[in-house]
Amino acid sequence: IRLTISMLSEMAVPNVEGLSVEDAEAELLSYGFLVEKIKLNANELSEGELAIIGIGVVTQQYPREGEPVSIMGDGIVELYYY
Repeated sequence: IRLTISMLSEMAVPNVEGLSVEDAEAELLSYGFLVEKIKLNANELSEGELAIIGIGVVTQQYPREGEPVSIMGDGIVELYYY
């Protein structure tokens, strides 16, 4: 009898842009990714722009959706938000 066990070492990053930072972080952590939250300087935007973008909402992520990232404890997904 031969038994082969395979563990995923990489996984495609899901799209979390548009989610609250908290929800995006929870989703990524549930898949095994590490998360770094990066708050952008809201002083560079007008009140109208901030109203459209939303405070505490992920506006960009790196790596982008679909890119493979390690889930073995060293795969970091950066979340950018205002």
